Amino acid sequence: MDLLMRGVKKSKLDGLRKRISTLFLQYIKTPPFNPQVSKLLRVPQDPADLKKNIYLCRGCNEYQSCTDFALNTNASAVGLCHRCMELDNKARQREDFSLYKNILRCLRDTEAECSPDAKITYLLQEQDLRYLVDVLWGAQSALSGWKDLHDLMLVRWKKHLDWSPWNCILLTKEEAAAHLKLENIEKPGVTKLRPAGRLRPATPL
Repeated sequence: MDLLMRGVKKSKLDGLRKRISTLFLQYIKTPPFNPQVSKLLRVPQDPADLKKNIYLCRGCNEYQSCTDFALNTNASAVGLCHRCMELDNKARQREDFSLYKNILRCLRDTEAECSPDAKITYLLQEQDLRYLVDVLWGAQSALSGWKDLHDLMLVRWKKHLDWSPWNCILLTKEEAAAHLKLENIEKPGVTKLRPAGRLRPATPL
């Protein structure tokens, strides 16, 4: 007010007004002058309160309130805060299981038609099916070596037995249809298949 009465222009007082506002904010955040603000402060003013519900984040190495952590009832120690967990989630590599999920869904539909009581296919997860397809069968058809997972499916090796990881074969849809038409795969002259897509001629019985 003294400066305004001396004729100082308002535009020259913008910096001073901001400084006064900042000082006022600091003033109302001081518990001795505004006791109610102590309930809103993230860091307690009393050092004794720092021992209550305050934990050290192992990620950012900062002390934070318990509300900033995902606490579990069976957890023996505090891990990462919400901010570090979000950062870790963004930085973690993603894996696409959509193709394996489609193969698994096709397998379950096929087995549901052949054997409604079959349960093994419903115990499998996408990670399990990925191991069967990639590791056991080399992510390719055991007969033709076709590698497009959109065209591959797991079917029974011996169709009169329930499907299982040890009674299956990875083939294209056309090859699977022809394979399931075979009455006896052990018949002489029928090509036998084994994991990794290798072929070997059948030995006469």
